[in-house]
Amino acid sequence: MATTKWPFRGEWAIKHFTWFNKMDASIYERHEQWMAQYGRVYKDSDEKDNRFKIFKENVERIESFNKATNKPYKLGVNQFVDLTNKRVQSTLQTQEACLLYRGSFLQV
Repeated sequence: MATTKWPFRGEWAIKHFTWFNKMDASIYERHEQWMAQYGRVYKDSDEKDNRFKIFKENVERIESFNKATNKPYKLGVNQFVDLTNKRVQSTLQTQEACLLYRGSFLQV
């Protein structure tokens, strides 16, 4: 009898075991790989849970959008995929303001 290696680890996986299905297991692994790729670390299991839910919703939205054949472009997963649209806009506006502020010093 072959032993299946369980992909979930730690307190977070135990806490949320009951609502995982095969699709969630796949997206969970994608989230883990994405976290490693972008160096994302969360402060606790609650934050990881919230960010995973956002990640999952955004990936599903991206995949649904990309299935439409009437679009001349495709969306992709990037460093912002675990953030809500509101949070991304706020982050980008803050970065833009910092660049503009720094730019004013460079033009002296």
